[in-house]
This record gives sequence, C-alpha cells and structure tokens, in this order.
Amino acid sequence: MIVFISWVSFWLPINAVPARIALGSTTVLIMITQRQSTAISLPPVSYVKAIDVWTVTCLVFVFAALLEYAVVSTYSRHETKRFSIKVIQNNRSLKQTFNVNQAESVENGDIKAECDEQTEAQMRSKAKRMDVISRITFPLCFLLFSLGYWSWYLSKTLSFEIPNKNS
Repeated sequence: MIVFISWVSFWLPINAVPARIALGSTTVLIMITQRQSTAISLPPVSYVKAIDVWTVTCLVFVFAALLEYAVVSTYSRHETKRFSIKVIQNNRSLKQTFNVNQAESVENGDIKAECDEQTEAQMRSKAKRMDVISRITFPLCFLLFSLGYWSWYLSKTLSFEIPNKNS
C-alpha cells in the first residue's frame, strides 16, 4: 500500500514541490521503518528471507518515485536558455556559451548565434511527459515484480512435501 501511495506524486502538479517532497520522503521513511521492524521481529539467519526481498524491493520502488521527482523537477526548472556565440574578432574564431540575460553585444566583431538548448516550454513538456510515462511504467514494473515474486515463492512453498501422519 505504501508503494501505491508513493505513486500519487505522479499525478500531482510538477510545481507542487512541498506536497511531492513530503509524500516521497514520508513513504521512504515508512518503508525504512517497516523494514527495520520486520528485521527485528524475526530471528537472525545467515540467508536472505522472502520478506527481506519484498521489503527491500518495495523500498527501492518508493525511493525511485522520489528520484523521479528530482529528475522531473530539474527538467521543469530549466529556465535559462543558452546560446553558442561564435565571435570572429581579429581573424580569430572564439566560441563561448552565454546565458541569454548575460549575453551582451560584442563590439568589433561579427556575431553568429545558434540556439544550442531547448526552450523552457520544451523542457516543461519533457518533465510532464516523464510523469505520464512514470504513471504507467512504475505500476507495470511493480506488477511484473509481484507476479515473479509470488510465483517463485508459492512454487517453493507448494513443492515442500507435507508428511503424511498415517504412514
């Protein structure tokens, strides 16, 4: 259930920073707490238990949802447009990158400007697209993991022979 709750952030607006960070960090902390409480309540053994695989994978999914927001936030906040300026001055060719608001006219030279990076609107569009893709891929990957996990451990459980009391 905690993993599902962490996916709610994919439907929140990108600029809802406090809500998305609070949701992501809270779900990560809950998963860590659950992991520790199950580890304490079970006897220590030298091998990996099924519950260890489940809780660690759930923690990875919740943490990945938080990391997804970090990537989306970076894309959506990319506000500066950079231009590559080729300055021909005194028969020398220099290539420099300036922020748009920092670029000033260069005297005594020809200036050719080419836009190297995408505009702010295109970056925001990419960020929103990442959220939409995450709405599909995260549940799909978790479903695939769950099917594999339960089929593996149920097949192991059912393969144990139950001793017959009559023999």
